[in-house]
Amino acid sequence: MIVLEILKKPYPCNKEIFDNLVISLLAGAFIFCFLLLFEPFDSLINYSGYVSLGYGLITFAVSFFIAAILPQFFTNYFSDTNWTVLKEIGHLSFIVFTIGVVNFFYAASSQISVEKSEVYSFNNFILSISITFVIGVIPIIILVLYNQTRLLNKYKAESEKINKLKQPKSSLTKEITLKGEGKNEEFTFIDHCILFIKSESNYCEIHVNEDHNYRKELLRASLNSIEDSLKELSFFVRVHRSYIVNFNKIDKVSGTAQGYKIHFKNVEHSVPVSRKQSAHFKSLVSLLS
Repeated sequence: MIVLEILKKPYPCNKEIFDNLVISLLAGAFIFCFLLLFEPFDSLINYSGYVSLGYGLITFAVSFFIAAILPQFFTNYFSDTNWTVLKEIGHLSFIVFTIGVVNFFYAASSQISVEKSEVYSFNNFILSISITFVIGVIPIIILVLYNQTRLLNKYKAESEKINKLKQPKSSLTKEITLKGEGKNEEFTFIDHCILFIKSESNYCEIHVNEDHNYRKELLRASLNSIEDSLKELSFFVRVHRSYIVNFNKIDKVSGTAQGYKIHFKNVEHSVPVSRKQSAHFKSLVSLLS
């Protein structure tokens, strides 16, 4: 049960192309150097320089394609909203498995003097997968579990500091008019009634709590245009590519391995702070509190 609880815990899904490029390059370089220096399976594999380089290039190419390119096409699956420790381990294990498959065909193609029926045997295929898993999977599991604990402790501790810094603000009474793309499509609110604004496809959801009546208004507009409309009000802050929050209405901040979560009083929906905005968010808490 404890293991299942750990596997279900939230985990950040890294879809950033540059980050994955660097990680994939480091992984490829590690495999190249590891095979060349230690030759762990020298009785089974030829570790000449160019062959080891080939394994390193395969590791880089497969890792980068699956970790950085595929998520751009399957955005709903690769989402922080439902990403967990189990999904991260499964995702990385799939990368290792794919590397093992490609390694099998690479190793077979490099053994010209051996009969093809022997090279492309099922036993050699299983051997290739097994070797790749021995090198890659155990470190992956250890790294993911360690990183989940590290990030969870980090964001929980920092969220507690943020909650101590944050002080409630007095209610403001400035009227805000947000205009949509349609003719005569607009809403007018008192600024302290707006909790947060969420981008939803071609629309924006405006989450409002007015006279203890929580509701959502739908406006056909981009979040960028709404952000521009609110630029003179410093307490409306973009904390995520899909969210703008009213700093004056934040009830508390919590932390998970994925980062900060913003909570509002009597509202079930929480707002994530993107990892890119985490440092900026922390500085704004001190500035606006």
